[in-house]
Amino acid sequence: MFDMDHWAYELVVPRGVLQGIPLARYDWWDRTLPIFTRGTFADGTPTPRYGTLGVRSDLIGRRVKHLHHMA
Repeated sequence: MFDMDHWAYELVVPRGVLQGIPLARYDWWDRTLPIFTRGTFADGTPTPRYGTLGVRSDLIGRRVKHLHHMA
């Protein structure tokens, strides 16, 4: 598995060097974190479907100029 930053996709994908792995060849699927396989944490609770960058200042009632203002 390869964890790549978003900016690298536009470099790697057009060149054809990023390929999927068939599950039959991936021996560690049962040990892969369920965040990536089922969308849950190890204890079974679902992962949140929102991100901190989705906080809108018009919805929280105060101005957000920097990320530290959201704390």
